[in-house]
Order: sequence, then structure tokens, then C-alpha cells
Amino acid sequence: MYIMNHNTTDRVSSLYISCGLKDANAGGRCENFSINFNNNQLTNNGDAQTIFTPISLSLDWEYKNITAALGNNRLVFSTATAILYGEGGAATNSIEIVIPDGVYAATSLAVYLQGRLNTQSDGVFWRGATAGARLAMHWVVEYDGGANGFSIAFTQNYRDADGGAETVVPVKITYRRSTGITFNSAEIWGFDPASTVDFYNIAGAQPYVLSAGVRILNEPKNVLPYQADLKVYNVFRIHSNVAKRFLEKRGGVLTNTDILLEVPVPNNFNNGQTIVFDFATMGDAWQQAIQSNFDFMSFSIRDIYGNLIALDPSCDFQITFKITRIRAAETKDDKLYNIAQYTKYGMI
Repeated sequence: MYIMNHNTTDRVSSLYISCGLKDANAGGRCENFSINFNNNQLTNNGDAQTIFTPISLSLDWEYKNITAALGNNRLVFSTATAILYGEGGAATNSIEIVIPDGVYAATSLAVYLQGRLNTQSDGVFWRGATAGARLAMHWVVEYDGGANGFSIAFTQNYRDADGGAETVVPVKITYRRSTGITFNSAEIWGFDPASTVDFYNIAGAQPYVLSAGVRILNEPKNVLPYQADLKVYNVFRIHSNVAKRFLEKRGGVLTNTDILLEVPVPNNFNNGQTIVFDFATMGDAWQQAIQSNFDFMSFSIRDIYGNLIALDPSCDFQITFKITRIRAAETKDDKLYNIAQYTKYGMI
């Protein structure tokens, strides 16, 4: 932490500043904006020691948590042989489903996938008995809130011919991430983040089991093996041009960065809520000296890798901080010198 060392006779003054996106220069967005204060009497440090102390932060926390930019928007459905059939193509053993960029909760994602997989235009079907024909698989996608997991199954087994016998064929589901994407916690499907390959096997969807004429979901075969993780960011960092005290280890060495604050995203917060953070609970952990005038300040919200977090355009940002100035008290020598100078010029 930053320790303010000063004598009890030093002159200490403080002022509080509240600012945010509403005060931003033209073109600012919640995740990246700047402010001109235009009041030199308040923002020039002069000969004072100037200390910045964050007080509170209010931030609307809404962003698209499944996107092409995050690289977490693709699922691959595959079989050992070419018995699947997608839109306008021949029989294949692999069909990729691209999820549109958006804000998804677990339930809404399950609803979307069930509708998408059964869509005539671009769903996932069995190869039909005749050329160009498709056989509906009747997909069922469910989210189990208690287990925080998904189950995916289908009710129509594969048939090798029109009217032929049903054949039990599992369908492998693979999560595919974009090459070169670096994640924070964007493991929407819970794949192993330690793996370095581009494809992650999630589960094999099995057909329902037919019992007494009723299709029954065979849970052990259909539940995806990892919990659903729709919380992309565990922490976010606020960067600013006035930040001077944060160090980060990069390439084996400690490097200065412009990180002003690091804020954890509470576990009980969902995408679309407002985060209100009181820094009083952290003491002076983020207190720091400001080395220059602060008539201009920039703010940007980034992940731990330095990437801007693309918050929704409707989001707002508000921060309150305290500026403390410490001016050293005059010593006896200073006083004597000032008196001598006054006497000297007063006698002219």
C-alpha cells in the first residue's frame, strides 16, 4: 500500500471528485473514455504531494458473453461415419453450429440450441434413406439448474433405410474455440483450460431409451461432463493515465503498467446487473501518489490480458475518488529566511 508520510504540522487538504461517462469527451464509451476537468486550480499539483484514493465505483455490467471475438461460439456435432446431413449438402460426419453473438443465460442458451438443432434450414439431421433426404433427429436440450449443467439428446435413432431398423449411434459434441484466442474464464462449456488444442470434446449425445413406448432420457449418457460457465470475466481492471504504482510480471520480469484498479466480479452478479463497489472495505490498498497534474484523465475497462471488455452501449460508469494534498510546513530556517527577505525588500 502507499503510506503518506508527513508531519503533523504539514498542511493537509482534501477534495472529492465524482465523474463518469456522462462527463466524457465526445466518442467515449463505458469501457473506454476520457475526461477534461478544465479547472487548473483544482487539478494542478503545484508543490504539493498529491494522493489519489478511490472511494466508490458504480458500473453497469452487461456484455455479450458468447461471441466470435471471444472465440466461444462454435459447437461441432460429429459421427464416426458420414451419416449426418446439414443444410444443402451431402452426407457428412461433421456439422458445425455457430451461435450468434449475444447475451445468454444458461436457460436461454438451452432454448436457443434446441430450436436451432431442430430447424429445417440449418439444424442437425440424420442422412435420409434417399439422396438429398434428411431424417429429423428431434433434439432435446435442457439446462439443469441444480447441477448447473446441460443435457443434450435426440429421440430419433439413425435408420439406414426407409422404414429400416433403428440403429443406436452416438453423436460426439465438441466445443471449438478460435485459434489464437486467449481466454480469461470464457469456458462456456467447461472445457479444460490447460489444454492447448483447438477442439474440446464435451460429451457424446445419445438417443433417448425407448421404454414401454415412452422415450426416456438416459441421463448418464447425455449430461455434459462439466458445469456451465457463462461468467466470462472473474475480475476486470480499470486502466488510467494517472496510474503509476501497479507492477505486473511479464516475460519473467516486473513491468510497470497503467492499471489503476482491479475489481473482482461478485459471484452472485449476473450479466446485466450493476456492480457497486465500496473501496472503503479495502482500506488504502489502491491509494497512490499522482505524479503530475490530473486535468485530463482516461479510463478503460479491460480483462487481465489487457483486452477491452466490449460492454453494452447502454452501460454507465461512475467513480468517486478523494484527492489529498500535503504541503510541507515551513521550517524555522524557512521562516527566518522569509522574514529576512521581507525585511530586506521592505527597507528599500
